[in-house]
Amino acid sequence: MRTPKETSILLDEEKAVQSGCEWFAIQVKCRYEERIASILMDKGYQALSATTKTAPRTRPSGYGESRALFPGYIFARFEVLRRLPVLVTPGVQAIVGYGKIPVPVAEDEIAAIQQVLESGQLVESCPFLKVGDIVEVNAGPLKGMQGILLQQRSACRVVLSVSLIQRSIRVEVPESALTVINPALCERSKDRPRVELAAANCVR
Repeated sequence: MRTPKETSILLDEEKAVQSGCEWFAIQVKCRYEERIASILMDKGYQALSATTKTAPRTRPSGYGESRALFPGYIFARFEVLRRLPVLVTPGVQAIVGYGKIPVPVAEDEIAAIQQVLESGQLVESCPFLKVGDIVEVNAGPLKGMQGILLQQRSACRVVLSVSLIQRSIRVEVPESALTVINPALCERSKDRPRVELAAANCVR
């Protein structure tokens, strides 16, 4: 049974779809992502700043300040022909698109980001990837989510990408909870059965 909050969110989503609203990536002033998203929500828009709390190395049990997973970008849902109130919002620099034509972000990419943020799993930014295995999580709080797989020693990380702005985030997932959907195009050695690194520059 859904909670009143979940029901309200679903109704808002359905209303947005029926009215022709789509998700767009918005370029904003860095370090003001949360504040600008809050202003847009006050205007009645659905907005997502995609921020997470950092864990300071000196205090493993505590949390630091909020950190944007997509620095300089937030996401908002609106009708593209009625975008002026978004553009005049303080801190908003542009709506991402081709030339002067805004291009919507895929619904499933936004849904995947929301799912990760709600899961409570460790998540961090990483470079945008174009290669690697496409996997699906088959167990745990992220079940059903699809993304690109990386591996660092024994730790598997699934990368979620927003193609339009070429930015990615990654979340750690147990290897036993992953199913490969589309093997990477890169050639692998037969004596190394584990999934190879999708991109070396994504691993510290």
